[in-house]
Amino acid sequence: MKLLAALLLASSAVCTAHAAASDRVFDVVAPFEIVGLDPSVSGFIFQRMQITETLLEADAKGQPLPALAEQWQVSDDGKTWKLSIRQGVKFHDGSDLSATVAAHALNVARNKPGILRSANIESISAQGRDVVITLKQPFAPLPALLAHSSTSILAASAYDANDNVLKVIGTGPYQTTLVEPPQRLAAERFEGY
Repeated sequence: MKLLAALLLASSAVCTAHAAASDRVFDVVAPFEIVGLDPSVSGFIFQRMQITETLLEADAKGQPLPALAEQWQVSDDGKTWKLSIRQGVKFHDGSDLSATVAAHALNVARNKPGILRSANIESISAQGRDVVITLKQPFAPLPALLAHSSTSILAASAYDANDNVLKVIGTGPYQTTLVEPPQRLAAERFEGY
């Protein structure tokens, strides 16, 4: 069954839903705009609509939870974080999630104005199935940054040669079928989730 989620953005925080027997559409109206395709500016919307995902999530108390990273380790000096990528995850374009792709997405996010700049990161790389983040100094809140929508992991094919986001290609249960900034987004269920 095809599920179409349309995000109609307006200045009202009203949510309406209707489920016609033939198309099962869910319309959402909310007080925010799609500023662009890049998670650094509109990641919140794509994450909330379950199109993109991050390496970590947070529970109701703010404690880190596994997401695209199934586990993580921190060195004794607090400067090296290794996050093991969950196996078998597919992007909406059919490509596989890997540590290399995740590290690239984080490096793109790191080079834009945003939350990762506060971590004082020395490098982000891939080693086998691990994303390795090396810090210049310990930074205990790093898991919160890796759960933030601006650090959503996109497929390699989502970027052009200059790392501009051309298309939102995530790993979530829904994939985009239409993005018309600033006020329209349509998505359908991703069968590969």
